[in-house]
Amino acid sequence: MKIYVMRHGRTVWNEKGIIQGFSKNRLSAFGKQQVEEVAQRLAVVKIDAIFSSPLVRTMQTANIISKKLHVKVLKDERIIERNKGVLAGRLKKTQTEEELKLREQNPHALGMESEQEIYVRVLDFMKMLKEKFPNKTILIVSHGRVTQMVEYVCKFSGWDEKKFWSIQNFENAEIREFEY
Repeated sequence: MKIYVMRHGRTVWNEKGIIQGFSKNRLSAFGKQQVEEVAQRLAVVKIDAIFSSPLVRTMQTANIISKKLHVKVLKDERIIERNKGVLAGRLKKTQTEEELKLREQNPHALGMESEQEIYVRVLDFMKMLKEKFPNKTILIVSHGRVTQMVEYVCKFSGWDEKKFWSIQNFENAEIREFEY
């Protein structure tokens, strides 16, 4: 199976440096332009299905591509953004040293999901794709940490946090291709 993984286009909050979490934040004008450019590049690819996180920014991204490719968008909660807990809606630069440490060492203390919890739900999603869409080409539109986790699942088996941190962050509207 061929997998294309894409992070949503830039949002208004990305531009302001605000932590998004489950917010209903929308793509900025620049973010829409980014996605239009990706849709143009994908127009030559035969995509069989588009899966998106149900949040507004990812659905906007997926719908722009869907219109260009004439492929229906399927929502899936398992690829929703990481729960950012008490940090959601705050400027990134206002995080304290203690909060930055907790994010890495004990995210539950901030009401956040751990990387391992994200791994479990993304792995479940990827197993479903393999079972229901063998030999197909799939586009997944999601969020930063989740796109990293999809790449991790495509490259490694079993959870290993050190290996996870070897995966580079996705930029807004960045797309990567994998065999799974």
